[in-house]
Amino acid sequence: MRLLGLDFETTGLDPKKDRIIELGAVLWEVEGSLIEAKHRPLLCHDIFLYERNYPKLEPIITDLTGITQEMLEEFGRDPGEVLSQLNEMVKEYKVDYIVAHNGTSFDRPFLQAELARSPHVFAEIQTVPWIDTRTDLPFEKEPDSVKLKYLAADHGFINPFAHRAMFDVLTMLVVMSKYNMQEVVARSKVPNIKVKAMVSFSKKDIAKQRSYHWDGVLRVWHRTIKEDQWEDEVKYFADHGVSLEKMQ
Repeated sequence: MRLLGLDFETTGLDPKKDRIIELGAVLWEVEGSLIEAKHRPLLCHDIFLYERNYPKLEPIITDLTGITQEMLEEFGRDPGEVLSQLNEMVKEYKVDYIVAHNGTSFDRPFLQAELARSPHVFAEIQTVPWIDTRTDLPFEKEPDSVKLKYLAADHGFINPFAHRAMFDVLTMLVVMSKYNMQEVVARSKVPNIKVKAMVSFSKKDIAKQRSYHWDGVLRVWHRTIKEDQWEDEVKYFADHGVSLEKMQ
């Protein structure tokens, strides 16, 4: 099985106006039985993306990633050219799945937005199914946090350069390699649903402890879960006197 691990660093959180500034891509092979498979990287690719109409990089992004405006201007490549190369990787190496951490909510929307800006790219990459290691790993118990750096620590290692695309991809793939790939693939095919916890301010920690996130615009605590988790999730919150609702 051939996987393409992806991670993007961006100018912000809105794919409609923000842009990808760094792309990390790792071609990853899962060899042998999916139950007891061997995992190994085949190709590693990291590159800055930049063009003149990009929004100027905010200090908060530099503080988070270490990427500077000067680095982008010196080393950045044309986004359309980078997307073409990424698409060729998918086609040439017959990628079975794309893997990203929080890919459903972040990386995939950014990729789709960039592809829409580059209509000349015939994107085989859009036909490949995705695995999201934030939701598709069969944890034995609910982790304290599904943030990548905490998952890495829970699995016995530290990401030395968090929020740099290549290192985040490799960290994610090593975490994934700890699990039965047959179960990971099966779980990736279960539909996702977005839910919100109807918690009062005094009970917000109940949602935080369950890895819910605060949306300051919608003013709700929300999380993406698997459809088959719905009943257990409802019961968990009901036991704490909180109701749960599905979001559109």
